[in-house]
Parts: sequence; structure tokens; C-alpha cells
Amino acid sequence: MSPLKLSELNRIVQNVLSLHFTDTLWVVAEISDCREAANGHCYMELVEKEEERSGGFTAKARANVWRNVWQQVKYDFQRQTGRSLATGLKILAEVSVQFHEVYGYSLTIHDIDATYTLGEQHKKRQHILQQLEEDGVLTLNQELVLPSLVQRIAVISAEGAAGYGDFMHQLEESGYGFQTQLFSATMQGTKVAESVIAALDTIATEFSSWDVVVIIRGEEQRVTLMDLKITNWQPMSHNFRFLLSQVSDTSATTLSLTLWHIHAAKPLLRLQLFS
Repeated sequence: MSPLKLSELNRIVQNVLSLHFTDTLWVVAEISDCREAANGHCYMELVEKEEERSGGFTAKARANVWRNVWQQVKYDFQRQTGRSLATGLKILAEVSVQFHEVYGYSLTIHDIDATYTLGEQHKKRQHILQQLEEDGVLTLNQELVLPSLVQRIAVISAEGAAGYGDFMHQLEESGYGFQTQLFSATMQGTKVAESVIAALDTIATEFSSWDVVVIIRGEEQRVTLMDLKITNWQPMSHNFRFLLSQVSDTSATTLSLTLWHIHAAKPLLRLQLFS
């Protein structure tokens, strides 16, 4: 038997796949990369993780969402879940299998079932709440009494963020002599957990210098403590006597509503009640 050219082998694979995968399939996977290109298409990498080994994968696949589908899919997902499709989310996607002679195997996404992701988020939330309750730290911050005079404020936010600027403006107009320091953190994207935890760790090294920690985020960022790894919750609850959160969307139901001491659009107004 004479050897095949690579292109001939790829054509055989392409024909076999097209014969066996004539219909779309629903597939469960986690998004490990998601980017919208200038041409309007969205390119993802989907993975299945090993439950026994952290960081390990049992499967990977490239996935494309073409422009005419992507616009509707991302709008529907945002409307139903309140957040954008992004790295780390587990999704249920309707896909078709493709094989290109040059670019190889990939999936084309035709639809994403947002209700599946909502269910996964709920299960994750319940697991974390149960873990915090078992560890006795679920309402630790809420149970403590704020100092009668709050002056020393450690702030975690993105440098240059509008919310941070607004908060500092409130402090200046209050007439009180607040001492503040910004511990800059990334509040969007895949580095949120790592960045916020690093800022909290830094503050913890000078714990006695601060009365409260204020974390400032925006509605469009939807940064919740659900995004932080469960192993990082305990030090957050134990090391800080008061965690305050400033958000523009105070109706958001997140785990941070349980963990924070104060969760409000303008926590300074609440702080003044104790001054």
C-alpha cells in the first residue's frame, strides 16, 4: 500500500466525521478562553477538567461562534444570567463537529442554554455557603461591631476606576480626616480572584494599621466572591474584622451579601452613622 499524503489522510478524516456527525449535539464543557474578534466572531477554547487532579484536563476543543449567531447568543445569555460569557463558566452548548484539512478539529456553536449555567452557579453557591457555615465564618463580619470612629480605610479597587474616584470624592466632601490607601487589584477578567486575594494578603501583613477594608466594584464588572477559590474564603473571613463592599448594583444577590459587613452603593454614608 502506497503512503498517503497528509492532505489525503485529512480528507478521509473529514469525510468520516461528516458521515457520522450529521446532526448537532448538546455538549457540556467549561470555557477556558473566550475572545470576540474585530470581525464579530467569537473564538473559544472548551475544556473538561479532571475532578481528581487540580489543573488537569481530560479533553479540549476549539470552538467558533460565528457573528450571526454570536450576537444573539451573548445577548440572551447576558439577559438570562446577568453576566457575560467568560472564562471559567460551565456551559451547555449545541454544537456541530467540523474538521478542516489545514486547521483540524473544531466545534461550531449554534446555541448556548443559559439555564444550565444558572443551575451550575446555584450548586456552586450552595456548596460554598455550606462550607462557610461548617467552618463557622459565614456571618463573621456581620456579627462584629464597627469601631466608634472609623478613620483608617484600606481600599481594594482598580486604579483609575470611576467607582474608586467617586468613593474618594465622598471622603473628601465628608469633612472627616480619613486615612486611605489604595491596594490596586484587577476587577475584570480571569485574574480577579488572584488579584483581590493578593491585595487582601498585603493588607493582612499590616492588619493593625486599618479599621476597615473597602472593596469597590462596578455593576458592569459583576465581581463576586463566587469567583474566588473556596480555599481562599477562610483567610478572608478570619483575617479581616470588617469587609465593606461598594457596588453600583445593590440588588445583585451574591455570596458577598452574606460575607460583607456592609454592602451598599455608598458605604461611606453608612460609616458616618458610626462616627
